[in-house]
Amino acid sequence: MKKFFREGFDTILKLMVTQLGMTMFGIMMVFTAYGIDGTITRVDGKVVSFGPMFLIVSIFSILFYLFLLYTHIWEKGAKDRIKVDSGRMKKQTLKGLYYSLVANSLNILLGLIMCITYFFCDFVNAPDSAACQIFGISNDIARTIQGMYNGLILYISPNGTTTPPILFLLIVLPALAVTAFGYYRGFSNKRFFNAKK
Repeated sequence: MKKFFREGFDTILKLMVTQLGMTMFGIMMVFTAYGIDGTITRVDGKVVSFGPMFLIVSIFSILFYLFLLYTHIWEKGAKDRIKVDSGRMKKQTLKGLYYSLVANSLNILLGLIMCITYFFCDFVNAPDSAACQIFGISNDIARTIQGMYNGLILYISPNGTTTPPILFLLIVLPALAVTAFGYYRGFSNKRFFNAKK
């Protein structure tokens, strides 16, 4: 375990910093989409619909985030292949997935907390209960640190209390899949665009 963290600390840190950077980027993009062409329609102060630009910007933020993750983890896989070939490391093809699980541990924990507290929270009759407070705090933190997904979450569920908490666990899956795939591709030294001679 200690060896895993020693070898992968820089990669895990890169994945976490990328998430924080893309959080800021995603939040800025979503706020920009708010004002581009009146993408939000309000009736009685409630959000009822979003324009297409809002969804396009949200999807772009997510894809850009996943692209950056792929790039970082591909590089790590390629470096590890050299170490394996020289006998300095054992082959572990799922290492990219493990790195991503560690980097996304806070996201996963917040998703689990929301899924559990959601069932004990009565938003209508007891919104000040401990379960509702924990759910609300976890929801706020999750939306903040996963800013690149905010636009998509708002598009799917404009009213925050109706957002299915399982969604906050599901949005971690693309990052896990991309990092597992990216590490494997890097370890195999396969690129999407190989220059043919």
